[in-house]
Amino acid sequence: MGRMGDTWRAVMAHEKDDTRHVRGDVANDLRDDEVETILATYGCFGCSSQMLGQIVSDLASPSYLRACGLRALAPRYRVFDWLAMMVQTSDDTLRQHGAYAGTQVMVHSFLRCGGDVDRFIEDLRVSDYDCDRSWESVDLAA
Repeated sequence: MGRMGDTWRAVMAHEKDDTRHVRGDVANDLRDDEVETILATYGCFGCSSQMLGQIVSDLASPSYLRACGLRALAPRYRVFDWLAMMVQTSDDTLRQHGAYAGTQVMVHSFLRCGGDVDRFIEDLRVSDYDCDRSWESVDLAA
């Protein structure tokens, strides 16, 4: 069973700040290059191809999915909701798939940007989280 601690609540509190939710059937309007930014950040921190595939399935547009040879569905999650789901994932599963540090980075950046998805994506692009290790203080179990 997933965790619903302080970190999860902090992420979920930004539902009202979601700048990229599209009303109706589409959960988010992330562009392909923005999904690539999320994937590249996770990749830099050792995320497995299986977990990267899950992230694509959760966030990507139908055109991106088709380009990957996958069934083209609308994005399934709003960004804050997807990130909260990642926080709920067990430490063992995150570590098994090399996604623990990447999830810490995502949470750190997302909260630092006040839940604004545009700022979050830009922060992932311009911040050097290899040098700036402030994300290590993010406790996913808290």
